[in-house]
Amino acid sequence: MSEDLRTTRLRPAPPTGDIDAVAVESSWDGPAPRRPAGRLTVGFTTTGGRLRARLKGEIDMDVADPLRHVLARALTRGGTGLDIDMSDVEFCDSCGLDTLLRLRLQARDQGHAVTITDASPQVRYLLTLTETADLFTPPPRRHIATKRPDP
Repeated sequence: MSEDLRTTRLRPAPPTGDIDAVAVESSWDGPAPRRPAGRLTVGFTTTGGRLRARLKGEIDMDVADPLRHVLARALTRGGTGLDIDMSDVEFCDSCGLDTLLRLRLQARDQGHAVTITDASPQVRYLLTLTETADLFTPPPRRHIATKRPDP
């Protein structure tokens, strides 16, 4: 399969709040793409042994592969798993969904879980339409019952 994609750059972007951000940007060589190359910002924080990734922008074929590498690398350093906040994702196509599904398989092989903690209406629609939403749902929290002493 021939690709017009010449370079894919990961470069630092201005931090957003307490999150160190990474911008994923693609440039093309050859015929102009049907639409401008996507732009996506990925920021990370750690909470309670889990890594949280906050995505903002568009996920399409232009950024799916670099995003997969960034999230896969983060997963190996993320402790017990990776929680993804997609509430600021304006667009996600099948390439983005494929990235998430492959990341989930990688996590499962490592004994971790990938969850989507929040999603934009567009992402929720995609996950519902493809019947994949349950694959990224956090497991229910277990409540430990304590026995009361007999009076």
